[in-house]
Amino acid sequence: MQRRRLLALPALALTGLASGKSRPSYRFGILAQDGDGDWRLATETTRIPRRYKASGFRFGIEFTNWDRAPLEWYEVVRLPSGTKAATGNMSLAEPRVLRTKPQSSDQARITDDFWFDEGDPLGRHRLELVVNGVQVFAVDFEVVAA
Repeated sequence: MQRRRLLALPALALTGLASGKSRPSYRFGILAQDGDGDWRLATETTRIPRRYKASGFRFGIEFTNWDRAPLEWYEVVRLPSGTKAATGNMSLAEPRVLRTKPQSSDQARITDDFWFDEGDPLGRHRLELVVNGVQVFAVDFEVVAA
């Protein structure tokens, strides 16, 4: 599974206390590109068809950073079985665990897109988002044959 980018929220903003704004909502599912070529959540779901990168298919997560605070994050993806390769921003942390390189941003709306490569397994996966050293979100999702 490939990973392009992910942006996240600082732990304080998760409570909504930092800015007085609503709590962020994390949404996971199938993405589509808007008119500007940016990825946006199109269908919220945890059932993801395994379609490869060349098809243009993307899935991922979308959420807000109300305060536009600078953040540093990474994510961990737990696989049901091994994969042939970890490319892009992903590296193999353990035989069935992928981890992204740390990144940073201060964007207000954040969308992270992923895709599949040959050899990526079907079955139950788990994505964990770690922001400023704290796990702030996790989602279990099922990858099914397209």
